[in-house]
Amino acid sequence: MLLAGKPGRIRERYVEFMPIRRVAYVVDDESFGMRKMFDDYDLAITLEARRPDTTNARRETHYTPRNPFYGPLNELVLLRRSEKVCNGIVAGLKSFAESR
Repeated sequence: MLLAGKPGRIRERYVEFMPIRRVAYVVDDESFGMRKMFDDYDLAITLEARRPDTTNARRETHYTPRNPFYGPLNELVLLRRSEKVCNGIVAGLKSFAESR
């Protein structure tokens, strides 16, 4: 996959799936370096139809920094980068849901 323009791979384990409503997964392995910095990395995306052409999209991300250095680094750099990538994923899912 491409993540912020960088090719790599992610192996996920889905822990919740409700078609066109919600998906939640845990990242078990990846090649982008997230697992080197964070433990317990998981993501959930929820889509809620408001009207026939409007969908509320919400993402939840949880992780634990592996050491004291990654906490401040996360606040200064990684959160903004992650937010941009995740917002792109959520926007694509929102567009797909509204097209149905």
